Amino acid sequence: MSAEFIPYGKNPGNATQDQVFLLGVGEAKRYFSSDSARQCEPTDYAVANGALKIDDSNFCWWWLRSPGYYHESAAIVYSDGSTDDEHGTAVHDVDTGVRPVLWIDLNS
Repeated sequence: MSAEFIPYGKNPGNATQDQVFLLGVGEAKRYFSSDSARQCEPTDYAVANGALKIDDSNFCWWWLRSPGYYHESAAIVYSDGSTDDEHGTAVHDVDTGVRPVLWIDLNS
């Protein structure tokens, strides 16, 4: 088996301390309680910049920060809201949306 077919690993790394970031698989499942809650409708700006609405729906795939099966892939959420935490998709895929998360300190 060649190196590109060896699983990259499922450890998403340490929890991020960044203020703007992408969710990991576990966080996407924790903060969005169902597949329908994870569905993402891209903005007109996102579509104009390459986000693809899948299967004539109003929803797109979106990136997660967790690694995929291969070294060049990352986990995603499909247009139906299900997560692909087994294989992911190639990180050079330009039609997958980005759904950034912000930590906001309401006490400052």
